[in-house]
Amino acid sequence: MYISKYVIILVAIQTSSTLANAPLKCFLQHYPFLNLFTNFSVPISTYDAYKISSLQLDPVRVDYFVLDRDGLRLDTKDLEYTGLNDAIVDEFGLNLKSNVSRLIFHFDLLGKGQYKIAGTLFSMPINGEGTIFLKLENVKVDMTMPFNITLDGNGNRVIDLKGFYYWHDISDEAEFIFSNLYDGDKEKSDIMHYLINQNWRSFTHQFGKPYMDKIFGHAFNVIKNQLLLMPLRNLDSC
Repeated sequence: MYISKYVIILVAIQTSSTLANAPLKCFLQHYPFLNLFTNFSVPISTYDAYKISSLQLDPVRVDYFVLDRDGLRLDTKDLEYTGLNDAIVDEFGLNLKSNVSRLIFHFDLLGKGQYKIAGTLFSMPINGEGTIFLKLENVKVDMTMPFNITLDGNGNRVIDLKGFYYWHDISDEAEFIFSNLYDGDKEKSDIMHYLINQNWRSFTHQFGKPYMDKIFGHAFNVIKNQLLLMPLRNLDSC
């Protein structure tokens, strides 16, 4: 069956031996990928090549954030997340007819920062102030990103991502450590840590999305800026 070259069907990365199971950082810096972008016909300037290599997925930094939900208030500052650089790309595709792209990947997420917590959790009072550490294993992410094709400053066509929608799931397990919980009361701290880490799925489902929004918003901005530096080749010459 003939498929017009102007409609690029969503293509699974597994079909490419050079990009299968590629870390997300390497995937974004593999130029060109999926044979959609210019190679020698529109050379990348040294400056643009530097900008591409300098775009960083890690670390994700959140200076200050307040979660106030369901009787719990959690103030965090100086949060730093790592893991996106080593995320494994499972699937990537562009549809130039509907102007939608899709990226599926998975990774382990590590985070640390300062916290202050107060309120009620698992029907128990909670309080404390100190350092928070977290580890989420095998986070699976499916990002859908609508885009327009626009012209850059040199008159080359580029993909301009307009926004994103995402779904995610923590497939393996999660662990949270709050230092100085209950102002150092070890017995109370041990009980609460047990409840949190035994019920991590409900804990992350109830409170995790605002933090994930920050992380994947950062990833989206890196991908958006990356694509704006990568001119599309002339599909008429395919």
